Amino acid sequence: MDPGTGIVQLTPNGVRDGYLVKVGAALDHRWSSQFRSIGQGQVQPSCLAVSPSGTIIMGGQYLQSADLDPSAGLAVYTSNNYDGMLVQMFDSDFVVGESDRGDAKTPLLYPNPNAGRFSLDLGADEVGTVLIYDLQGQLLLQQQVAAHTQMELDFPDGVYLLTIRTETQSHVRRLHIMR
Repeated sequence: MDPGTGIVQLTPNGVRDGYLVKVGAALDHRWSSQFRSIGQGQVQPSCLAVSPSGTIIMGGQYLQSADLDPSAGLAVYTSNNYDGMLVQMFDSDFVVGESDRGDAKTPLLYPNPNAGRFSLDLGADEVGTVLIYDLQGQLLLQQQVAAHTQMELDFPDGVYLLTIRTETQSHVRRLHIMR
């Protein structure tokens, strides 16, 4: 996976895995990631977009069971023999959209999934703006938030993209609303 002199080896886990590699302008390897299928499952990334700010959006589908956390963690999703939809977002440094790593600078969104009511913790004395988009990219809500904020939304059940912008950072999370 490294177009330079190094070697990055990612070993397939199941029938069909998905891979994402970022290289710099000089074709230097920045990072690689694997989306692992489990057992007879399949992961099929099929589209990729990059926003002007460098956010990477990858879409596709998965069948049966797949680990959709590209880090060392585990986030197993099962589609019950139907195709599941895959939407992953990364910033330009490969900070995974919905992964909470416990870093004091990483905003927390909890609980997720939720029934439309959730908390945001931006960190001590941080303030910011929350933008919520549907999966077609339509802005549904823009709101200023304090360091610790509870939000209540009257959106239909589904998956939304929540962007949290502070003075120094921008993070994207998947917001799952299920009643």
